[in-house]
Amino acid sequence: MRYNVFNPLMEQERDEHIKVGNYERNHERTSHRNGYHEGGYSTRIGHLPLRVPRT
Repeated sequence: MRYNVFNPLMEQERDEHIKVGNYERNHERTSHRNGYHEGGYSTRIGHLPLRVPRT
């Protein structure tokens, strides 16, 4: 449940970096979407699974 907050934030940051949204074509595009890789972040509370976007 906690990762539902972080994954959309990482996708928004990727969109801002690439300068276009999903399935958009634009001359301002600076990179490509290359899927995700499974990652995680360990805290004192426990492990937080993340889908980290690739660019």
